[in-house]
Amino acid sequence: MVDIAFWSEQWLKRMDCNLNSIRPIFEATYGKDSATKWTAYWRTFFISVAELFGYNNGNEWMVALYLFKKK
Repeated sequence: MVDIAFWSEQWLKRMDCNLNSIRPIFEATYGKDSATKWTAYWRTFFISVAELFGYNNGNEWMVALYLFKKK
C-alpha cells in the first residue's frame, strides 16, 4: 500500500503546483465562496491518505476492490 501513499503525495504536489489552474475549476464546481475551503479539504484528503497508507511501511491498511453484478 506504499504505492497509494506515494501517489497521494504526488497528487498533492501536483495540486499545489497547479493551484492557479485548479482554482477556477473549484470555483465553478463548489462556488467562489467555497473554493478556498475545498482546496483545504482536498489537501487534507491527500495528506490523510498518504499518512494512513504509508503507516507501518504500508502494511497496516489494505484496499479490496470488488465488482458486483446482478444475478
